[in-house]
This record gives sequence, structure tokens and C-alpha cells, in this order.
Amino acid sequence: MPKLLITFFILIFISSCTSKQVADSGCGFVVGSHEAEQERKQKNSRSGQKHEKSDSDIINGLLSALFGADGCT
Repeated sequence: MPKLLITFFILIFISSCTSKQVADSGCGFVVGSHEAEQERKQKNSRSGQKHEKSDSDIINGLLSALFGADGCT
């Protein structure tokens, strides 16, 4: 019984760490892609261009998720 209980707590601990890492990565993706879009919006508005969606926002979001993004708590 004690072995089963210890195994149970280890599995809970590992899964909670993994869940937090996944949540942090998701947050990094959202923050990174949003910041990239906002910067592009400001740049386009200054030059008088129309704002359009871009795949570069997704790429920036993925890079932010991989390398960490500020603003995730």
C-alpha cells in the first residue's frame, strides 16, 4: 500500500508540473502573437497602410512559446 501511495503522489506531482509548463507555453504563444500583431498594426497605421492578418504573428507566437515570453504569470 505505501508503494502505491508514493507512486500516486509522484504521478500527481509530475502531471501538475507538466500542466503548468503547457499552460506557460500557451500563454507565451498568445502573448507573443498578440504583441507581434500590435507592433505591426502601429507600424501600418503610421505609414497609412491597411492592417491585414499575417502568418508572421503565428511564427512569433511559436518562438515566444519556445523561448518564454514576458507577461505570463
